[in-house]
Amino acid sequence: MGVNYICHVPVELDSIAGPDPRPRAAVRLPGFIGVSALPGTRRFDLAFEVEGSSEINASDAAEELVPSFEEALERFNPRVLSPMVIERR
Repeated sequence: MGVNYICHVPVELDSIAGPDPRPRAAVRLPGFIGVSALPGTRRFDLAFEVEGSSEINASDAAEELVPSFEEALERFNPRVLSPMVIERR
């Protein structure tokens, strides 16, 4: 049985404002929790949930999902920054 982990991926986005600022495509991806602004920067915290038998297994699963989230956020020109943080839920 796996354990749930929350993954926090720092991303830089050109803009998440405008007539429809919601990342609709990202919302549809499995495990999506949210994208929240980091005050005073163009950086955001992309949070999503994965399941794994260990933190290493969850990290591997998260790394596989990051490209899907990048694609879903493409209209905001995402740049994934390091490091990704994984915490047990």
